[in-house]
Amino acid sequence: MKAGWQGRIVSADEPEADAAPRLARLVVREPAGAGQGAGAGETEPARAGEAGMRMLAEQVPVLLWATDRHLRVTWGLRHPSFAGLDARLAQILTSGDAEAAAVAAHRRALKGEAAEFDQVWEDRTLHARVEPLRSPGGDVVGTVALALEMDEAARQRREEMVRAGLYDALTELPNRARFLERLRQATDGADWCREGLFVLLLDIDAFGEVNARLGFEVGDRLLASMAGRLRRRLRPGDTLARYGPDEFAVLLCGLRSGEEAMLVARRLMGEMDARFDLQGAVIAASVSVGLAGATPGHRPEDVVRDAERALERAKILGRSRCQVFEAGGDARETLLMDVETALRRALETDEVRGRYRPTVMRKDGRVAGFEVVLWKRGQGPKLAS
Repeated sequence: MKAGWQGRIVSADEPEADAAPRLARLVVREPAGAGQGAGAGETEPARAGEAGMRMLAEQVPVLLWATDRHLRVTWGLRHPSFAGLDARLAQILTSGDAEAAAVAAHRRALKGEAAEFDQVWEDRTLHARVEPLRSPGGDVVGTVALALEMDEAARQRREEMVRAGLYDALTELPNRARFLERLRQATDGADWCREGLFVLLLDIDAFGEVNARLGFEVGDRLLASMAGRLRRRLRPGDTLARYGPDEFAVLLCGLRSGEEAMLVARRLMGEMDARFDLQGAVIAASVSVGLAGATPGHRPEDVVRDAERALERAKILGRSRCQVFEAGGDARETLLMDVETALRRALETDEVRGRYRPTVMRKDGRVAGFEVVLWKRGQGPKLAS
């Protein structure tokens, strides 16, 4: 057994002590006592694939491995040029460090998702893809992965692409994709976020009016200035991201209660109340905030959905306020909030048109309310409420 792997590995350049030189072979272990003899635990497909694996290891600098559900490496194959990297990778996987890209990718694979990661050492960079390893019945029993080495030019190109894909060019903050990645790590139980996890969504009130009245250039300067203020008011371990065109997201960890999270939210709202002097354009801005808490194991999309519901409630009740999502609330109110959110977004993106009409009391002609007729663009009015 080669150092670093918890399974049987035979490298392309190393013979076994009791056999002629050969390539690594996948050994599928059966329960104790299930087979007899030296080859009882090996499957015919594994033996049949040996020639292909020999060609792969001899001609392509590649590292292959499989793990069980505890991220213990159960099988591996490496090209001679990867000598020593297998042990280092195995050590990372068994460390359980959820912040390590390799561990996070394998944990996603254990949930049935494919994932990719880069592993960087002093002078070498591996790019790997991890897939769930399934039993004949379809259950995820481990992971299987393949890694190739990237040269310096390829590594730099990838870093530029990753940064462009995970960071907002205007504010230089992580973007929505990067924020969700950090949130997934936190809900998976990363060491840096074991407890006290909260998500804040901050929506700039009437941002569209700023763009319409003063122009998009001023709107961009306002976003950049807001990002700077928010960054200065947060702790080094907090994650601030540009979540949407006029929306920021904050991931808070290590807080003792929801009251502490509310204090942070109010502090950030107060920071936005101060006027912004943007090269001659003085703007009084405000934000509405939605706050939701989570625990390890909570799905990232559920945490964001809860924060979005709280934010929509804050906007409905009036600008410049903070609302906290309360789990187990009234089901009818939650449904109405979801409908309100969907309608608001449809109107903002111009997916539907609306016409408002007053509701008048017959007795005295007093306006008692309004109704709205909605229809999709290109169609006639069909929905009234």
